[in-house]
Amino acid sequence: MKRYMTIVICILTTMFLLLTAVSCSCSQDEQEKEELPDPVGTYKLIIDSEKAPDDKKALAQAMTGMVDMTLTLSSDGKVRTDVVMSVMGQSSSDSKEGTWTQEGHRISITGTESADSGIPIKTDGEFEIRDDKLLIMEEQSSGFESLEYVYFLKQQ
Repeated sequence: MKRYMTIVICILTTMFLLLTAVSCSCSQDEQEKEELPDPVGTYKLIIDSEKAPDDKKALAQAMTGMVDMTLTLSSDGKVRTDVVMSVMGQSSSDSKEGTWTQEGHRISITGTESADSGIPIKTDGEFEIRDDKLLIMEEQSSGFESLEYVYFLKQQ
């Protein structure tokens, strides 16, 4: 009887170890599948006024036809913004270079704000990369939230 119990305990221990190994390898496989997106590339500003909150809808609609902006992230950590603003038949352009870093799905951009351009698009700050989009992260009292109606779409 003692020998029989020893065999059962050995079998149960082996099964436990196998199940533990399988569950560990599954979770590791899942982590490897979720690779971080490569943010390098050129992005175009999209303003979807239909998704804008009611208090910002009018501004979003006005800006849709006025602002043409691209954001280019280089593999060396540099970022370039190119903005063309067209208002009442007049247009002005501005370009600025800065730097970017990535931590997980977060992209931080610095050095691209231009005080003399008068163009009201915030390019310094926090972004979240998701589905070939750079979503602008706005600081709220509860933390950061993405603006779903203003984002940069990666160009192919």
